[in-house]
Amino acid sequence: MADKITLTISLQGQGLNGAQALEIRAAIEEQIESNTASEVIGGGCEVDGSGFDLHIETNEPEQTAVFIDGLMTHAELQERYTLSR
Repeated sequence: MADKITLTISLQGQGLNGAQALEIRAAIEEQIESNTASEVIGGGCEVDGSGFDLHIETNEPEQTAVFIDGLMTHAELQERYTLSR
């Protein structure tokens, strides 16, 4: 059975609108999907562009968490995200 992880990212104070936040979400979702251990199964985006979340299903939660941590560091979002199960 696959585990479910929620990735929540705050973009508060970045001056982004909803469409820009959706573009960032789509790019991050694409990167997460490139990791064969995980699949994005849903998510949402704040209308004002202040943040979004992605619901991820994975058979390897530790590997996925490490992958996401690296992705967030590369995107300079390491202080703006949380992972929860």
